Amino acid sequence: GLGSCVSDEELTDLYVTQAHVYDNLESYEQMFFVLKAALEMDPAHEGALEGMWICVEATKRYKESIEVHKHVIDEVPYSYLAWYNLGHAYSYQGQYEEAIEAFEFAFLANEEFEFAYREFADLAYELKYHKRALDVYQEILQRFTPDSDLLLRCGQCFLQLDLYDPAITYFRESLKFDPMNDEAFFHLGESYTFKENWTTALTYYVRAIEIEELREEYFASMGEVYFRLGEEDRAEECFEKAVGLAPQDSQYWVQYASFLMTTGRETEALTLLDRAEEEAPDVELQYGRIACLFALGRRQEAIYRLGEALAEDFEKHPLLFDLIPEIELDPDVLTLILTYRL
Repeated sequence: GLGSCVSDEELTDLYVTQAHVYDNLESYEQMFFVLKAALEMDPAHEGALEGMWICVEATKRYKESIEVHKHVIDEVPYSYLAWYNLGHAYSYQGQYEEAIEAFEFAFLANEEFEFAYREFADLAYELKYHKRALDVYQEILQRFTPDSDLLLRCGQCFLQLDLYDPAITYFRESLKFDPMNDEAFFHLGESYTFKENWTTALTYYVRAIEIEELREEYFASMGEVYFRLGEEDRAEECFEKAVGLAPQDSQYWVQYASFLMTTGRETEALTLLDRAEEEAPDVELQYGRIACLFALGRRQEAIYRLGEALAEDFEKHPLLFDLIPEIELDPDVLTLILTYRL
């Protein structure tokens, strides 16, 4: 048969060549199986490993990908591509701890493999390991070519660690590489908001919106700052804009309602939340409505609805205290919460 006249090495190369054909035909299922066969014969084949991650992405065969790459790693422990592919597969399966470890092994196995550093740092940031993310982002800056996005990411880590001054330095640096980076302007605004320097924050939000006028979070943050500066009409325009851009996102409705309540417009807040529930039926809005009812003195209705909301989603009840802090000490509310906690 074929095996007698063709060496393993030639056969592996044949499989990989075949995989390229399948790749061009977008026949990713077939591509997966020939690459799997190639890796069984030669676990160290870089071409096969490079192709593997394309067809796994396309076929969503993440579980099998985990098995294939674990097998490769048993044979070739320092295969940086196998670790990298494994990281992706774990990540898609929602096994984030395993994914982050795999990406780390990938760049430890190959210190020049920039993709692995970036995947590691992005995932660490998503998982809120801001310090670990920052360390790796800074390592990328030292080893590879810095860019606007990378500097932005470093700034975001500092921001999450409540270190506003280094964050500001990085965001400014990011703008030197890309003066149109709206996110850098936005995060500068956030940094100055945290420092309670409202006027400076405002100038940066304005710049961000000049570049990108369809981001609801830009308007919501700008609304907060206008409110702090006592410009309630402008604040309201911003909140209106935010809910217009993201009607399906309950947090902006709650933020808008909270603004209306703080400015003594509870009835309008209640009407707003009626409008919101048509767009985004969400338990957060129910807690917002309960807060309005308490503020309007409609206690019986508020207590009744609180029971319903606690039954639906107990975890989100602290939202109520964000909106009216004094309610936390209300004996009827406390009793209800204790009942549902059990």
